[in-house]
Amino acid sequence: MMPITARGRFNAMTKKLKTTTISCSVENKDITERKRMNEALANSRDEIKRILDLIPDMICTASPDGCFLSVNSAFVKTLGYSQAELLATSYLDLMHPDDRKPTMAEVQRQLAGQLTAHFENRYRCKDGTYRVFEWHATPVVDGTL
Repeated sequence: MMPITARGRFNAMTKKLKTTTISCSVENKDITERKRMNEALANSRDEIKRILDLIPDMICTASPDGCFLSVNSAFVKTLGYSQAELLATSYLDLMHPDDRKPTMAEVQRQLAGQLTAHFENRYRCKDGTYRVFEWHATPVVDGTL
């Protein structure tokens, strides 16, 4: 079946009520393909999230100013916080105070385009204990880590 494409502007005069004329202007555009593309994109994002949640390693995206943008299930399970709690908390607030300065220096190196390999820092779990993690990170072009 071929999609129907309708473009343009249609004006229609309707009834005359006493001395008042009512008119309406209708503009339509076939957005079927755009709707299909948006649905496919949403499905792709859901599939990527499902895959990332199956990976046992902690995976996240974060902004340079300390905000988690996404975390996978391993992140939630390992630290004990819910996904909502992690997304509402700065990663700097969860980090051991002694590790903040070297971590931010590493973030600056990443923003300059360098890869991070074998970087260690400590994160506070929900139960108050700290765990040591070794990170491997790649900067993303849009400024996320």
